[in-house]
Amino acid sequence: MSTSDYLPEVAPTAKEKVASHANKLAGALVGVGASVLGTPVAGPPAAMAATKSGEVLLGMLFGKRQSQAEIAFERAAQRISDRQKDGEEPHARSEDDYLATLEVMIRVAVNGLNDKKAALVGNLYAASVFDPTLKYTDDVIAYIDDLDSLTWRQICILAYLDDESRSEEQNLFAAAASEGTRRLNPECERALSQLGRVHELIGLKDSNGAVNNPSNTFGGGAITGSNFEKVALSGRGATLCRITEIRDVVTSEDLDRFVEENLW
Repeated sequence: MSTSDYLPEVAPTAKEKVASHANKLAGALVGVGASVLGTPVAGPPAAMAATKSGEVLLGMLFGKRQSQAEIAFERAAQRISDRQKDGEEPHARSEDDYLATLEVMIRVAVNGLNDKKAALVGNLYAASVFDPTLKYTDDVIAYIDDLDSLTWRQICILAYLDDESRSEEQNLFAAAASEGTRRLNPECERALSQLGRVHELIGLKDSNGAVNNPSNTFGGGAITGSNFEKVALSGRGATLCRITEIRDVVTSEDLDRFVEENLW
């Protein structure tokens, strides 16, 4: 089997479906069904505006932001090829399953605020073809949706916690925060709380080394600078970092910048 069995052949279909949704959106705005994008619509200004809004949407998806979709496709294709060369066997999935995952990948890639999220989702798609822990399409889509909802700061937090070489820095910061000489950026505290309570991608380590959801931790489990050394990836968080190959995308320079901007 070749890379094309899992990626390029279904890509045009996915693009056509997005275009179809844009057509329906434009038509729904004026209540006349699916108007044809790119064709002048005779009628009130609202109809013209609706059609133009659809054209703008398509332009955003496959024009200015097309590069992000291309990054995701390119990354996925390369990693699929690499893993096949390494002898990994793909899952037996239907074209509908691959297409469902691909459509979500496109949405996340074009909605992302930077190229690195597009690269992460491309890696995740490639992992979904091979990874034994990702046999079910619903699980794959859940991880892609998680990635879609994360801010760049939250992605950096995950990469930071996934980097064992940063653990001493993490501990030293927490000690200084306990003494009142350093503190977390309040927006970073908020991002940490959401990662734990909402996404369940991080938690607080207990005395036995288990990682617990902050919501279930005695005393409320608030994440602050003084207990930052206890913050760790949950099982799902570690899996997301692994399947997105996060440390190959988020660089040391990115993490240095994260530390400078958030660990005051």
